[in-house]
Amino acid sequence: MKLTGKLLAFVIVTASVLVACDAPPKRLTDEERATREAAREAKRFADGEAAVEACKASRCERLDLDGTRLNDFTVLNDMSHVKALMISRTNFANLSDIANLTELQELHMSYTDVPDLNGLSAFSNLDILHMESLREKPSLEPLSTPALTGLVELALSPQKENSIAFVTNMKSLKRFRFGYGEVGNLKPLSGHPSLEKLSSNADILQWQRGLLQLPRLKEFYVDYSMKNLDPGIRDALEEKGLLVYAPPMVMC
Repeated sequence: MKLTGKLLAFVIVTASVLVACDAPPKRLTDEERATREAAREAKRFADGEAAVEACKASRCERLDLDGTRLNDFTVLNDMSHVKALMISRTNFANLSDIANLTELQELHMSYTDVPDLNGLSAFSNLDILHMESLREKPSLEPLSTPALTGLVELALSPQKENSIAFVTNMKSLKRFRFGYGEVGNLKPLSGHPSLEKLSSNADILQWQRGLLQLPRLKEFYVDYSMKNLDPGIRDALEEKGLLVYAPPMVMC
């Protein structure tokens, strides 16, 4: 049946009224909200256990537990076949729980409750370490351990009171990201021999001219909020093709 203009307008108006009269979505009670969150948490634990079992069965080299939960992370210690471990946004809280995974080449543990980084000395084969936004804000001093001098990629959240002097010993470091935070002294980066990509959501503007002193720098990610970047520095970086507006690394 072909609708006339008036009939079509009537149908549209009627439908609009019906939609407008729909009851608003039901608001959850505190008890309902708690029940829903408990179900989500239970699923996170189930997903974590399932991922571990699947990795054990296949002897996987890459274990992605991001966003899940485990009752006991020490179960990973027997999985020496794992070379890359993703445990960001989990209930992970103690590096000693995975101390036997000495062959790890990648470790992603951002947004966890790790209070002490001394356990990183167990992982001398690491190429990639991501540890942004650690909720306990541990000291970064343990990053000076000789075990980490071979790092190629590092992501962390700076703390003004913490030195990044450890970077001077990381001669192979090519990709370095500062997450949200306040950076203290950045002079250790000056003249770094291998740094190619630098990314920051933190305030590193105090060290702007140092960017021009990195001999191998290929990309400097500038957050759109960095409005205080000196125009002369910006022009020099753009002239060299170093200034980019996309993160050089995917963080997790």
